Amino acid sequence: MSTLPLVLVLVGAVTHATWNIAAKRASDAGSAFVGAYTILSAAFVLPAGAIWLVADPARPAWSWLWSGCLSAAFHLGYGLLLQKSYAVGDLNVAYPVSRAVGPLLTIIVAAGLLGEQISGVALAGALVTIIGVGVIAWPLGDGRVARNDVALGAVFGAMTGCFIAGYTLWDDHSVNALEVPPLPYYIVTGTVQAIVLSPLLVRKRAALAVTLRRHYRSAIVVAALVPFSYVIVLVAMQLAPVSLVAALRATSIALASVAGWLLFREPHPRQRIAGAAIVVCGVAAIALG
Repeated sequence: MSTLPLVLVLVGAVTHATWNIAAKRASDAGSAFVGAYTILSAAFVLPAGAIWLVADPARPAWSWLWSGCLSAAFHLGYGLLLQKSYAVGDLNVAYPVSRAVGPLLTIIVAAGLLGEQISGVALAGALVTIIGVGVIAWPLGDGRVARNDVALGAVFGAMTGCFIAGYTLWDDHSVNALEVPPLPYYIVTGTVQAIVLSPLLVRKRAALAVTLRRHYRSAIVVAALVPFSYVIVLVAMQLAPVSLVAALRATSIALASVAGWLLFREPHPRQRIAGAAIVVCGVAAIALG
């Protein structure tokens, strides 16, 4: 991988971990928080889209709309499941599991269906990544309730990872095969999500008011960083194979694991950080392979 996509993915990984830390702070807010930051995010990026339309000679095509709608479906499932995983589990369980499962599934599909060549080193890295996830999610002797919480966090994290793989593969297809420009593509995706979630927020307006009062700072952070972190990854997908991009994004796992220990005082930091380190090593092998 050349320098530019590497830098883009790593910057995206840092910003991704940052907004997930903010989302964890609002773990009690559920779908109201997802709706709040989704609508705020759409409001943030729409002016950028207007500027882009004026400045760029490319003209919108129908493929921009329908490809963005499908991406929005994947991202809606991802956002709602992610917030649920933070409600039932620790950051340093749910986040590493979701960020590891997503690239693993992406690599499997990229190799099996898209014909990308996967080396023995990359396959070994995938195995190491699985081991790292196992270390993170392995329940220790803290009682049945604690073990159940770990299991729930891991299960919802894995489900979230399935949606990560889905939108990663589809977004790669959209910006490459369909040649949809990254910025308007994300704007369509975010706007469709905001439209779909608006009726939910109307029904949950009391919960939304509480969420905005208690977690408005977190909502603003997530709304600002989500489009930034993902648009630069879409650009990276145009410059490097999707399997490598997906794998390198998982470097954010290390940051989230440390945050779970330092910011949220989550238990068993040595085990979680060791597991995260194993995952990062596996991901590095995948990228180098």
